[in-house]
Amino acid sequence: MNTVPMPDVQSSPDTRHIAINKVGIKSIRHPVLVADRSGGIQHTVGVFNMYVHLPHNFKGTHMSRFVEILNSHDREISVESFEAIVREMCERLEAQSGYLEMSFPYFVNKTAPVSGVQSLFSRLAGYELGAPEFIITGDDQRYRRVCRLAIKYDKKARRAQVGFRRRLSHDLVEVSACPVLVSSLSALIEPLRALCNQLKSFRDLGHIELCEADNGPLMLLRHNGQPGEGDLALLREFAGKVRPQPQQDLLTLNLLLRDSEPPLPSDATLDLCRQLKLPADIYTYTTLISRSQHAHERQRLLGDMRAAGLQPNVVTFNSLIEKAASEAERQRLLGDMRAAGLTPDLVIFNSVIKRASGLAAAEALLAELLAAGLLPDNYTLSALLRHAPNYATGRRLFTQCRQAGLRRPNDHVWRGLQRLARSADEQADLASLQESI
Repeated sequence: MNTVPMPDVQSSPDTRHIAINKVGIKSIRHPVLVADRSGGIQHTVGVFNMYVHLPHNFKGTHMSRFVEILNSHDREISVESFEAIVREMCERLEAQSGYLEMSFPYFVNKTAPVSGVQSLFSRLAGYELGAPEFIITGDDQRYRRVCRLAIKYDKKARRAQVGFRRRLSHDLVEVSACPVLVSSLSALIEPLRALCNQLKSFRDLGHIELCEADNGPLMLLRHNGQPGEGDLALLREFAGKVRPQPQQDLLTLNLLLRDSEPPLPSDATLDLCRQLKLPADIYTYTTLISRSQHAHERQRLLGDMRAAGLQPNVVTFNSLIEKAASEAERQRLLGDMRAAGLTPDLVIFNSVIKRASGLAAAEALLAELLAAGLLPDNYTLSALLRHAPNYATGRRLFTQCRQAGLRRPNDHVWRGLQRLARSADEQADLASLQESI
């Protein structure tokens, strides 16, 4: 038998240049000694979480060494030995920082105020320590190509703040630069703050998304209102400064196409693509189809799409089916979709069930949905209940969807059943059904 040595992947260099803040083990049980207020020592069992910082040039760490370090202290682990354990972790695992958590139960003796009887009560304590503090240096800088900047209107200062949200909080921390962002994006933070405060509609700003693409920076500004022409001019001027020779790309065009109000005419959009020498892709055509209000225009766009060598995907068919005016057209589109080798998803089935010509057609679609291996959701059941003529039928559909995998009905489902429950017995049955779930 030939044996091949297993390569030491962990010790091999990592070329991805991605550092990890915490890597280690969790929920390791180990005996500990706890000093109580009476001066005695309690023996208990602690639960430990042990982490170290993983540098960008390391692919991993030796997990067994965490347990080895813990066992080396035998039963003498206490709060006082925490710092020594953390420093030993950092030294043996060649880490720049370490973090140790410990939680343990202990007992206190309480005396009842009236009877004077003493009883033991259990308490749960915890302790954590991190040392030394890790500071981003060297190659750990300038590696992020995407960020999301928050914008908040300061009523007192009457200006827009730009920065990052504090963790688990609505507070905003203003920054002028970010050391982990690529230089091109970090340099935009301060000019963007100035730009936001120049806009007349700065109170309506939501957030800014930045992305360093292969062909330059991309910015998406969320605006909760309608910017005026003056603000639009300032935005265009800023874009021109960031990219003196603007390079229009299809991604930018598609984003504008998706968010434009009112929708851009399809002919004008396709003419613009040809002028810019940017061939429209599936996203372009699908967006135009989803925003079109005329059936003949949607069919023409579908034909143009196929003529360009692009095959419609599930999202394209979903847009067509969603806007179909008749049951016959929806069934034809479903047939076209299957002929193209595509399987309808739950969104498509829900849309077709909602617009089915009657209960029989809706139930046939439900059977097809289940046969495709899909699970009905609350939208499916709500769409089915629209076709139910009475409470008994609605109850049957409810049971069928529950048996098929629907877990927790929402308010729309209950309102649909409430609409069907006309008699006192039916209302009592519905109330009992709600209590049982």
